[in-house]
This record gives sequence, C-alpha cells and structure tokens, in this order.
Amino acid sequence: MPEQNILLQTLDTRWQRLRKEWERTRRTNSDEAVHDLRVASRRLIAVLDVLRSLVDDSQIEECRRRLKKSLGALGPLRDVQVQRSSVSKMAESYPQLKTFQKSLKKKEDKIARKARKPLKEGPKLDEAITQARNTAWRLADNQAILRIVHNRYDEVLDLAKQIDPADASTIHRARLAFKRFRYTAEVVQPLVRELTESRLEELHDFQGMMGDIQDFEVLSARLLKWARKKEGRMAESSPVLDDLRRQKQRAIQTFMASLPRIYAFAVRAA
Repeated sequence: MPEQNILLQTLDTRWQRLRKEWERTRRTNSDEAVHDLRVASRRLIAVLDVLRSLVDDSQIEECRRRLKKSLGALGPLRDVQVQRSSVSKMAESYPQLKTFQKSLKKKEDKIARKARKPLKEGPKLDEAITQARNTAWRLADNQAILRIVHNRYDEVLDLAKQIDPADASTIHRARLAFKRFRYTAEVVQPLVRELTESRLEELHDFQGMMGDIQDFEVLSARLLKWARKKEGRMAESSPVLDDLRRQKQRAIQTFMASLPRIYAFAVRAA
C-alpha cells in the first residue's frame, strides 16, 4: 500500500463508523442516532466524491448512489425531529402550538415506520466498498486530492458572492456548497497544517449559522401549510409565524456579519 494513503485510511475509518451508526439507528431512531447516521453517511460520501473526482469508476458511483438514497430516506425523519424540538421550546411561550406539536409527532411516527424497512435491511455496501478500497489503494497523489478541496472552496466563494440577504435560497445554496467543502476538508485533514480540530469546529459553526436560517425557513413553511388546512388556525398561528420571521431575520443578520470570515477558510498543504 502506498505510504500515507489518506483516501484508503479515511475510507476504512468512515465505513466502520457508518456500520456502527447504522446498527445503533436500527435499535433506536432517536434524534441523536438519526443525526449521527446522517453525518456518518455524508462523511463517507465525501470520500467517495474525492475518489470519483480522481478516477472514473462505476462501482464508486453505484456505492455513492446507494448511500445518497439511504441519506434521502432519513432526511424527512431528521427534518421533522428538528422541527418538533424547536416547536417544543416555542410552545412554552405559545401554548396554541400544542396541537401543531402533536401533528409533528404523528408525522414523525409515520416517517419512522416508513424508514424502518431500509434501516433493517442495512446499507448492503460491502462489495461496493471493497471495490472502492481497491481503487483507493492505487491513489496516493496528495496534490491531486488537495486540488479537489481547492475546487470545493472556489465553489463556496462563487456562491458567497451571490448571497442576497433578502433571498434565503441564495444562503441555502451557499450552505450546500460549504457543506461539501467542509466534509472534503475533513478527508485531507492530515495533509493540511491549518486544519486543526478547532478550525474544523469553526467550519461546523459557520455552516450551522446557515443551517439555522434554513431551519426557520422550513419550519415556517410547514406551520403555514398546517395552519391553512383548518379555519381559525391562521389567526392562532400568526403570532408564531411573525416570531419565526423575526428569528430568521436575526439569524440572517448574524450570518451576514460573519460572512467575511469565509475568506479565512482557504486550505493549503502542510
């Protein structure tokens, strides 16, 4: 094996982590378990994305496709869990949210039942991962790997320039690109002096600011849709929707004030 094969080492570590989190989520679909499984999936996908960028291999693409499918199946469950948690806190100030809170719990249970089958079946990726390992074993061009991270960062900068604080969708697009950059940066951490644990935490926090904005956006849309289904709900929900709008605006202001930090996240070789 080529010395210090970052891709192979990271692929092995993240595959083991995914299997561990998958077994855990099969036993319980708690908020924490679902979140950790989704993170483990994204981190493994990041390695496969790097491999895919370096070599054209149908097995790697198939492995990535299956992981994305699994991630997609858990997405709605994670979304409603985050919303239920937020509404639970807001219900202390807005008791009228109790009914909406119950509807979210009902929705969560329904989605959890639907996700139970794919979770029980498992990822079924052993053969695909073996093929990916064979490919990774031959790839140890650290400079080529670093160029991929640089490209991800350039994508972030391009989208950051297009951010319009009045249009949350522009922040969302930048967030998705930043997430790809962050997970790819984690792959090359041993190669980059600046990528300390504290710097990775900074990347996580920066991404989190954009995530908070998206969470307010999605929760507002779900509450509005629910309120429109029955007479009288809009009047009760109006103060909550106003509060969510104010919180989203504060989150946008906080993020925009921190946006210049994005230029400090460039990745250089160690």
